[in-house]
Amino acid sequence: MHSPFVSSNLAGVVYAAATLAIVNGFLGGGVVALSVVVGVFMFLASLHEFVPLLSFTPGGFFGYATLFSVHAADATAFGITGLPGESLAAVVAVFIGAVIGLTTDEVSSLFA
Repeated sequence: MHSPFVSSNLAGVVYAAATLAIVNGFLGGGVVALSVVVGVFMFLASLHEFVPLLSFTPGGFFGYATLFSVHAADATAFGITGLPGESLAAVVAVFIGAVIGLTTDEVSSLFA
């Protein structure tokens, strides 16, 4: 597995955490604020193709969606609450996904 897969996912998690912090912290919430800030960060994620370490562009969107899913489920990791716990849960999910992907790739290559 190449590093852009995991790093792009992690960048998406960071973008989503920043979105939630900006919208809920600085802008006071609301659909309009959320829509604008999501649009800005999704534009940034679409520019990943120009940065070699982040060149797996879908990864940014996957990471973003992962954190928003964790946030919607109000899930946390290791007893840490709030956005830090949600972010940690999303990062753990990204790494578990990477391990599953690598394992599947290795096992399937044994049968190819």
